[in-house]
Amino acid sequence: MKLSHMLMMAVAPLGLMACSGEPPAPQTPAEAEAPAEPAAEPALWTARGNEPGWTVTLDGATLTYIYAYGEGRYEAPQPQAETIDGGRRYATADGVLSVTVLDKVCADDMSGMPYPQTVTVQMEDARVQGCGGDTNDLLKGAWTVTEVNGAPVVAGSELTVTFEAEAAPAPANPGQFVPSAGRVSGKAGCNGYGGDYTISGEGLVIGDVFHTEMTCEPDLMTQEAAFLDAISRVSMIIFDANGEMELRDAEFRQLTLRRQ
Repeated sequence: MKLSHMLMMAVAPLGLMACSGEPPAPQTPAEAEAPAEPAAEPALWTARGNEPGWTVTLDGATLTYIYAYGEGRYEAPQPQAETIDGGRRYATADGVLSVTVLDKVCADDMSGMPYPQTVTVQMEDARVQGCGGDTNDLLKGAWTVTEVNGAPVVAGSELTVTFEAEAAPAPANPGQFVPSAGRVSGKAGCNGYGGDYTISGEGLVIGDVFHTEMTCEPDLMTQEAAFLDAISRVSMIIFDANGEMELRDAEFRQLTLRRQ
């Protein structure tokens, strides 16, 4: 029998099994318990902390750790991420440095600015903690406003906020903070509105807010005026344990929002 015919005869039963509709073989314990692939960081990811000031940067090829307010610097090939409970860990091949990244909202201990990850850096016997990722990842998308200055939104009205980030420029040096910007828009209860926003290391600024000029019932217009005033004065972002966001200014005008 020719070899080609033998191969066809061997393959045919496999093809029939694949098309027969029989359920697949159960997973072995090893397959069932195999850990999921660790979440990938963006092409450029940065974490930072204070007292003493430090930054960690992953750029896809190199891990850069700048510490002691810029006096120390350590570089190594970027390690593969190891999956751990709640996040991932990067440990350099030489055993000098490890970076633990937990997907847990972190507030900068000086500015209060929130970031999407809590980060611990261990270099030999020295350990520091701080925050990692981009605040835009917490903001982006659509939110529903539930309270304006502590008062529930008027029944039947709709107040929304949608953040759309622009691509941030690349930093000139590893660890350098680059302010990010974008657009904010939504419904103010009666009119639509829009504006620009900027995220700095100190907080959030929403400026150049414009809106349409329809007239609605007095209670809606009063609420809308308070909302537009509050959102144009925002400077602080706060997240609670349930993932609700609060936008505040220095005088505690505040908006409470829930992700849609």
